[in-house]
Amino acid sequence: MKNKKIFYGWKLLAALCVIYFLSIGTAFSGFAVLLPPILAEFNWSRTQAGGAFALATIALGVMGPLVALLMRQIGIRWTMALGGVVTSAASVVAYNMEQLWQLYLGVGFLLGTGMAMQTILPCSQVVTNWFYHRRSLAMGIFLASGGLGGFVWAPLFAALTEATGEWRYAASLIGVAAMVSSLMAMWIVRDRPEQVGEVVDGQEFNQSQTLSSEASKPKRVFRTEKDWETSLALKSWGFWIVVFTGATATLGVTIVNSQSMLHLQDLGIDAVTASQALGITGLVSTVGRLLSGYYGDRLEPKYLLSLGLLLVTIGMLLLGYATTTLFVFLYAVIFGLGYGMSLVASMALLANYFGSTHYGALFSVRGIVVTALGAIGPIAAGLSADNFDSYLPIFYLFSVMGVSAALIQFLTPAPIHPELKSKQKTVIEVEPCRASN
Repeated sequence: MKNKKIFYGWKLLAALCVIYFLSIGTAFSGFAVLLPPILAEFNWSRTQAGGAFALATIALGVMGPLVALLMRQIGIRWTMALGGVVTSAASVVAYNMEQLWQLYLGVGFLLGTGMAMQTILPCSQVVTNWFYHRRSLAMGIFLASGGLGGFVWAPLFAALTEATGEWRYAASLIGVAAMVSSLMAMWIVRDRPEQVGEVVDGQEFNQSQTLSSEASKPKRVFRTEKDWETSLALKSWGFWIVVFTGATATLGVTIVNSQSMLHLQDLGIDAVTASQALGITGLVSTVGRLLSGYYGDRLEPKYLLSLGLLLVTIGMLLLGYATTTLFVFLYAVIFGLGYGMSLVASMALLANYFGSTHYGALFSVRGIVVTALGAIGPIAAGLSADNFDSYLPIFYLFSVMGVSAALIQFLTPAPIHPELKSKQKTVIEVEPCRASN
């Protein structure tokens, strides 16, 4: 009996997970751990350092349209490979850093640009292209690798810095990880299933056949039956609500990633415990992403997103008063679980509501707004600490936003494509006429 061929999409997903684990784990979680020794060496303020993280976040989003254009012009795998080169350049600048402008160039602009080209946008587009029925599961597995990266790299960077007394060695690992990711992208990544003679989900029928054959079945999860054009989606309230709720979750994680180490040390928590908490946040985030991915194909992702935002809010409030080890780890578990759930659910909602054809363009627009709002987090938190000697004002402000976003997303129905609305209206108008005859 001939063995059944393994769907290439699963092999591709495994490669994307390794790339995301290496790139995001070292770049964002790693540099968060390096921030205290960098500030100690150069005597920069927290507001100044927060500005560099903000610039990285802005670049990650603002470069989205350019990345989407590159993906169309040269393909996804070449875009990802070039992104690794840019991230490696950021690592070189950081390693040789002596002045504040180099922090903004390396950790800010170049790092954010490289990550935009190599990670979330191109990888999520590949997942959307290759998976339909198991899209949330695939997205959850992919994004879980980023949370696992935070769990591994944050304490590793802290241990390496403490052992050597030099943060620059750890910074150099970011460039190495980026180049390894570039080589993997060139070797394994393929934009669409047809490039290797396969179809979406590895099944022997196309998406249109799937939709028509299952049209009569009750749907537990809404998926649009017609892909939205970019301009049409941008006019939909549903799109902007998904953007707002995703941006709120991103705002929370940029505050925590950039400032939690400093905040916990202000409260008397030692650096090792604080870095462990950051790592635990990443690990539990992995669990949240897997849970959201698994249940996102069985339960409406908007409910998972709302629950995730509430957990993120609770975690943020616990962080504000984490004066004991118990509260430190409690905050890390709750915040990590909530962020992991909200991240996967937000991205799944975008694909489910508006389809895969223009996903890259819509995700790039989403990225601009999400990262612009997320960039406010490090700056606002730094200003709060510098001017009020406390992060509590920004934690309270975020809590109001988190609860509001959760309620709005929970109460908002799925957007219906205008053409499908008109068809539904026609059916409703015609049926009574037939009955009367």
